[in-house]
Amino acid sequence: MRLPSTLTRPGKFFLNLFLIDRKQPPKPRLNFNPSDSYLDWNVLWRAPRSSPCRIARSNVTLSSMNTEELLTRLARIEPTHLADANKQLRIMDPGIRPVRLGIKLLGRAYTVRALDDFMTIIVALAEAQAGEVLVVDTGNSQRAVVGELFSYEAQRRGLAGIVVDGPIRDTVTLRKLDLPVYARSSTPVAGTTLKLFERQQPILCGGVMVHPGDILFGDDDGIVVASEAEIAAILPAAEQIDQRERIAIARMQAGDSLHSMLNYAEHRAALEGGRDSALRFLI
Repeated sequence: MRLPSTLTRPGKFFLNLFLIDRKQPPKPRLNFNPSDSYLDWNVLWRAPRSSPCRIARSNVTLSSMNTEELLTRLARIEPTHLADANKQLRIMDPGIRPVRLGIKLLGRAYTVRALDDFMTIIVALAEAQAGEVLVVDTGNSQRAVVGELFSYEAQRRGLAGIVVDGPIRDTVTLRKLDLPVYARSSTPVAGTTLKLFERQQPILCGGVMVHPGDILFGDDDGIVVASEAEIAAILPAAEQIDQRERIAIARMQAGDSLHSMLNYAEHRAALEGGRDSALRFLI
């Protein structure tokens, strides 16, 4: 599935070749209730957007939601909203970075292993369906397994993107494409075409397990990985977070202070008094 152009934003290329791989620290679960009138502090900051006049409830039940509708609704929000709705979702580590900033990644995983050899990726390009994302485990390879030719072919076939836990190359060309490509590093040295590895099997990519058919949702901040069932269960809450953020930002743009929308005084007093408390929005 290719995202509409209205979802893309111009951006500058950034790929840190020397970013040290690191595991994410454990994250606490966010106890978010979509019907609650409060919003946890962790879900505020995004770029300003237009604000709706009220928070609308979805009339679509989870059981009636098909994959196409799920992806369409996901495309209207941001990966951060999913992460805020469920802190336990799989998040690829920060070493996996987009080649081009300002475009979203959204599609179902087609998984590949390719260890210093890209023959399996050639096979995957012939088999993957439009709307799928090639997700590649290179096993700490030192040679590039994806470059401009594979990326152009993926774009021609309508794939939703490529994610490589390892090196790629031809980044000057890749950052001009509308195809989202993520990688851990880059190198001019290409792999071989002498071996065939597994396809459509669970793999480790970006420090998390990715299963065939999992949904990948990413932007400049990183990539969320979840099953369709996991996303369907939290999508209404994520949409509520998005809409409440829009209201908060619109109020600040109109002159309201951030502190006026928080239980700031109460929370600070509790902390100073040694009592348990939580910072919340009063929206």
